[in-house]
Amino acid sequence: MTKKVTKKEHPKLARFRKHKLAMAGTIVMILLTLCVVFVPMIFNLDPYYMDYEALNQAPSAKYLLGTDSMGRDILARTLYGGRVSILVGLAAVCVSALIGIPLGLLSGYYEHTVGRVVMRIADIFMSFPTMVLMLVVVAMFNPSIIILILVIGIIGWPRYTRIMYSNTLSIRQKEYVEAARTSGCKTATILTRYILPNSISPVWVTMTFGVGSAILTETTLSFLGVGIQPPAASWGNLIREALSYATLSLRPWVWIPAGIAIIIVTVCVNFIGDGVRDALDPQTKL
Repeated sequence: MTKKVTKKEHPKLARFRKHKLAMAGTIVMILLTLCVVFVPMIFNLDPYYMDYEALNQAPSAKYLLGTDSMGRDILARTLYGGRVSILVGLAAVCVSALIGIPLGLLSGYYEHTVGRVVMRIADIFMSFPTMVLMLVVVAMFNPSIIILILVIGIIGWPRYTRIMYSNTLSIRQKEYVEAARTSGCKTATILTRYILPNSISPVWVTMTFGVGSAILTETTLSFLGVGIQPPAASWGNLIREALSYATLSLRPWVWIPAGIAIIIVTVCVNFIGDGVRDALDPQTKL
C-alpha cells in the first residue's frame, strides 16, 4: 500500500494560525471588508439619498441605524465610509512601503553615499509633527481619496526606510552575501535575492500595524474637515457630526456606528499585527 503524502504547512503560517486573537482579527476584518463591499450592492443602499420625511429618525425597520439631519441612511453611509477608510489604509501603507523599502535597501548597501543622503532626508521628514505636516499638505490641494493616500503614504515612508536600512547594514556583511559578491553577482541580484528576503520580515509587521495607523489618520483628517469632503461618506466626517451638542446627546445613532467601526478595525489590525510579529519570531512561544 502506498502512503498518502500530505503537504506540510509552512511553519510561519502554522504559528500565525495558532495565534487565536490574530485569527479572530483576520476573520472579523474579512467579514467587515465583505460587508462594506457587497452589502450596499445587495440591498441597493444609497448614501446620498435624502428622505425628507425621515429627518433625524431613530433606528427603525426601514432605517436600521437611523438617519441624519438630511434624511440620509446612516447604515449606507457607514458602509460606504468603511470602503473609504479601508482603501486609504491599505493603499497608503503600500505607497509608504514602495518608497521606503527600495530606499532602505540602497541606503544600507551604499551606506557612505546613498545612505547618508537618504537618511538625512528621512530625519527631516520625521522632525516635523506628522499631523501638522499632513494638514498643511492636504490643505494645499483639493482633498480627495487619491490625495489622502498619497499624502499619508509619502509622509510615512521614513519608518520603512529606517527598518530596511538597519537590516541591510547587518545582512550585507553575512558570508553568503560576500560569496555572491565575489562570485560576480550583480548588485540588483544581491539586493533582491539575498538581502531583501532576509530583511523584509520586520517590514511585514510594520505594514500590518501601519494599516490601522493610516485608517486613524484618514478619520482624523476627515474629522478636522480636511479629509473626505461631504456629501461623500467617511467614518471621520460621520463622527464630525458629533461636534453638534444636539447630535452628540440626542442623536447618538449618527456617530456611534462609525466610532464602533473604527474601534473594531483598529483592534483587529493590532491583533493581526501581533500575530504576524509572533509568527515571524521563532523564539516566541504561543
